[in-house]
Amino acid sequence: MNYNKKNVFWIFAVIYIIILAMIYSTNIIPEGNRLSMQEILFLIAPLVAVVAGFIAFRKFGFKTVQGKAIFLLTLGFLSSLLAEIIWDFFEIVLKIKPTPSIADFFYLLAYPFYIWAIISALDIGKIEWTKKKILFTVIPFILLALITFYFEIYGGYESYEPLLKNIITVSYGIADMVVLIMLLLMINLSQNFKGGMLERFWILFAIGFIFLWVGDIIYAVYFDQYNTPTWFYRQIDYLWILQYIICAYAFIHLSGSIDDMKKNISTFIKKNKH
Repeated sequence: MNYNKKNVFWIFAVIYIIILAMIYSTNIIPEGNRLSMQEILFLIAPLVAVVAGFIAFRKFGFKTVQGKAIFLLTLGFLSSLLAEIIWDFFEIVLKIKPTPSIADFFYLLAYPFYIWAIISALDIGKIEWTKKKILFTVIPFILLALITFYFEIYGGYESYEPLLKNIITVSYGIADMVVLIMLLLMINLSQNFKGGMLERFWILFAIGFIFLWVGDIIYAVYFDQYNTPTWFYRQIDYLWILQYIICAYAFIHLSGSIDDMKKNISTFIKKNKH
């Protein structure tokens, strides 16, 4: 493993989270400037995920299935980054409620890229279905789908709200459910690699998207309080930030593994020349 690259990433992540905690959870910044600082700091997380994604993509290129999947995932993060920038522009510069707005379009646009990436990655091989795999895929999906439906779709729909807002809210719930089933399928497929770098990559992504899912659920429940904005409910941001950081690490880990593989092959060739 490329330990320098991995260690640099984790040093950055720890420092970043400490600074976030100081800005989000203390009064070190005056209240008038706190929201602006929070939003600017938040942007770093999706930006890092985009940069890490392109670094990993360069190791594979378009000619490989994994390369296409990484590129599509990175486009998803890029779309989310654009959404965050637009959100901040509405909230900080224009000082108006950022949802529903064009920011929601870019948030939702990220989901087709995620789904397309996972479908592309499923071309790597076939899932060897067993009763155990079916059980551990269907049951978690049903439970997660029911929670998503209740809080994001049923709970998020308000008859007195504008139609556009309700459509956007329901769309987030449907997208989350589709991504969940895709990730469950990808985890099953990744087990065929038996502890290899691709298995770790997709497991890390699944963990990251669980944080996204939990954040979306809580956001749907406390929508009004979050958009007031109320200090306590802005802590939801940590969940989305963790998604970006974990997925960025998945990219970095995969990129480092490729570097190690190339280095080992090069060393092997050199030894066998003598």
